[in-house]
Amino acid sequence: LLRIVAFSSLTKQPLTQELVGHVIDTQRRAKTITTDIKTVVTTVTQFYHYSLQDLRSAKRNKDLTFVRHVTMYFMKRFTTSSLKEIASYLSRKDHTTVLYACEKIEQQRLHNPEVSYLIEQIERKLIAMQGE
Repeated sequence: LLRIVAFSSLTKQPLTQELVGHVIDTQRRAKTITTDIKTVVTTVTQFYHYSLQDLRSAKRNKDLTFVRHVTMYFMKRFTTSSLKEIASYLSRKDHTTVLYACEKIEQQRLHNPEVSYLIEQIERKLIAMQGE
């Protein structure tokens, strides 16, 4: 419900059955796709204009940390990679870093309409890439 209301608010669209159906359908399709780590990294880095090297760096500025967390969130959600594999790929200390990132993004997604909208945009790109 929060996702639907947030999407409606951010896109300035009225709450209609069509809008609800669209948001639910997008969510349903997102849960059924599986992709690889490289596809997730490519999609997120293109969206936010960072490189894989940036994501693997030790830099901790706020924007880069957020993008790194988003990348981990989508890797966990859309790949079959383990938390340990994701952490290793992004040169992170261990699996708990990935777990923390995923939980943080999920909380931000639920409580921040702007983050919810951005996450949905990336989801759409990943879903569209599956159709190609």
